[in-house]
Amino acid sequence: MKPWLRRTHIILSIGGGFAGVALTLQAFFTTQNANSVLYAIIICFIALYSYGIIAGLRFTENEENKKSLIIFYWLQVPWISTPIIGYRFAAGFHVSCAMIGSEVSGFFRFGSDWNLNLFQAIPWGAGLNVFALAMAISLMKHQRKSLGETD
Repeated sequence: MKPWLRRTHIILSIGGGFAGVALTLQAFFTTQNANSVLYAIIICFIALYSYGIIAGLRFTENEENKKSLIIFYWLQVPWISTPIIGYRFAAGFHVSCAMIGSEVSGFFRFGSDWNLNLFQAIPWGAGLNVFALAMAISLMKHQRKSLGETD
């Protein structure tokens, strides 16, 4: 793997995970009078970002430890919007596009963020984090090459 790509994966996983943990912990400690479901959701996202840090550290120690990092990227790919559940999760950087309701939405952001809506009046829609998809595919492609498979 090219050094710049390896470093990008490391920065996105460890740096993005750390930023996500820090921002989500801030939300945890500043949220007042919330119910236990909100605290449980916040703890789940802290765990997701922590998983990214661990996946990045494992990848740093051995470039062949890609599976956890690939899973971490795939968790960032979907953007779901329904009246039952809305989900978006990103670590480090994201370029996202979606069709939400009757509008095309898209944005990019440096840093980490997440959004989870349960039983809210939000429109139907779906989208994806194009950047996370590209990063997952790049790792999967490199994994196939390291296993000796060819295109």
